[in-house]
Amino acid sequence: MQLANDVNEQIRAFVRGQLVARELEGWLDAAAAEIHAEGDPNLRARTDHVLSVLAEVDYGHRTSDDVRRLLAAMIVDDATADRPSWVSPEHGSRQRPAS
Repeated sequence: MQLANDVNEQIRAFVRGQLVARELEGWLDAAAAEIHAEGDPNLRARTDHVLSVLAEVDYGHRTSDDVRRLLAAMIVDDATADRPSWVSPEHGSRQRPAS
């Protein structure tokens, strides 16, 4: 569980502008073996997703600011995980079911 907290804190540090994309990518790369050994599929999926969008910065497909916004939304989604089912998980927007 501590590793998941550490990963999340590194993502938050990037979102706050305390790390640049390469620093977060380097930290995650260095922790990759430990993340995979942890056996937590959610942690692994989160890390893989973050590394994937960070690679898009390297390729010029996204800016660091784009990735910060994307990861900030992911953090918000995590914080509202127990939201009602009619709240869209993609955008956090409220889409009430048709009556």
